[in-house]
Amino acid sequence: MLFLEDVGEKPYRVERMLTHLKMAGKLERLAGLVFGDFTQCDGEGPRDIRAIIGELFHKASYPVVMGMPAGHGQENLVLPFGVKLALDGDAGTLSLIESPVA
Repeated sequence: MLFLEDVGEKPYRVERMLTHLKMAGKLERLAGLVFGDFTQCDGEGPRDIRAIIGELFHKASYPVVMGMPAGHGQENLVLPFGVKLALDGDAGTLSLIESPVA
């Protein structure tokens, strides 16, 4: 699973970065993709971050979830490294399968 988020980037720049990752093949073998809040990432154009992500990943072979309150937003959930998680793209949930502490 990959978690991505940003602060203060214009939507066209986020689109450029995501397109670069896709074209370089870096998003092909993911088990899932989770996007954070993208705080203060508003633009003047007709397409916002949500629309861009929808366009770029609507045919993804893995679950894609948007709006995870983690990263730099007001609510900042902890995403532990090295533990098994279950991502449900239909329900938009990310659940721990095992404990992050021993």
